[in-house]
Amino acid sequence: MRAIGDISMLLYVLGQYFLQRLGLRRQPPDVPKYYDRGLCGLDTMFGWTRRARVRGAEHIPRQGPAIFASNHVQVDDPFLTGAVIHELSGGMRPGAMMRDDFFKGIPRWVRRVFDPDEVSRLMGAAQISRQGATPEQIDQFVDLLVRGGVFLIYPGRTRSRTGLIFEYRDWIRSPGRTSLFPSLVYERVPGLDVPVVPSTRTYNLLTKRSCVAFGRPLFLERVASAAGQREFDYDLVCAIADLVEVNAPQLLSALLYLRCLHGLSLRAGVDELADALREVVAAVAERNPARLMDPALVENPEREVERVVRFLLKRSLVQRTGGRLELNCRAILSTPASIAKYGAQNPVKYLANQLIHLRDVTGPVEERVLGRSAARRSIQPALAAGA
Repeated sequence: MRAIGDISMLLYVLGQYFLQRLGLRRQPPDVPKYYDRGLCGLDTMFGWTRRARVRGAEHIPRQGPAIFASNHVQVDDPFLTGAVIHELSGGMRPGAMMRDDFFKGIPRWVRRVFDPDEVSRLMGAAQISRQGATPEQIDQFVDLLVRGGVFLIYPGRTRSRTGLIFEYRDWIRSPGRTSLFPSLVYERVPGLDVPVVPSTRTYNLLTKRSCVAFGRPLFLERVASAAGQREFDYDLVCAIADLVEVNAPQLLSALLYLRCLHGLSLRAGVDELADALREVVAAVAERNPARLMDPALVENPEREVERVVRFLLKRSLVQRTGGRLELNCRAILSTPASIAKYGAQNPVKYLANQLIHLRDVTGPVEERVLGRSAARRSIQPALAAGA
């Protein structure tokens, strides 16, 4: 019954907004007044927290100020991560840093009835020009932190469409300047601490479920130089990258991609592939016991492999002949023509790219496919070159 009430209230607020846009109401709805129940209503409708597993919840501060720095793999990342933070912190209301040209292509006639920029601001997002932020845009985040607020930031080049945790953009010279905000807060309020919490969403392309992992908060030195701030920003991106949760679709894709890359045929069944996964998982756990693993990968690799194989069969990336599997290496090695549809056009490469930066994972994959002596030729340069 509570869920029905939350959704009803959400519809009421939307109704108020449309009346305002049509000129039948003077002011937009007071969204902060309805924030908690409205977020619960949206969460019920879209299933953000219901379809997510959280790791590292102990690293979420229970009050602000704080900055949550995350990777960006799905459009609804701010909503999912924000809902998780709100629930586990006991009620913090995180805003989000959002580029001001995200809805640039929306037709003018649509904006007359529904302005997505205005709605985003009403829901707590604050906009910024990513190729030249103004002092006023910067100050809105500094003011929020000084007041004890919280916001989400997606450092430059962590917006991924190819599966890579860190994508090259020639117009971004560093991985965002997250350090700028605590440094400005320290200038204004020297005694105030601003933790920066790394956060990573791993989205399972097959199950449509997510893992949201939080790492230990990082603190910028109060007298950090420009070089120190830059080092902080790079360390932050590394911390985000290290929180990727390894799952069966990623791991099996890396194994298959590497076989194709080296011209190795495959004549194996599900049981043999499951054995390969077990061997790699054991090797990864030995090298790095702290590596995050999808529990389903560890508990039931046969079921996970069968699920991945069905997924790949539907997309003609593998073929089944008499209970044995064969690879369509031409398709698996292909580079998608569209970055926007990278995951749909070559899911094997997209999934393998998600692990490319984890040397404790790619090393065992290479050894399983190539043998220890031949594994000196790394999977990483080859994958990166074709990304």
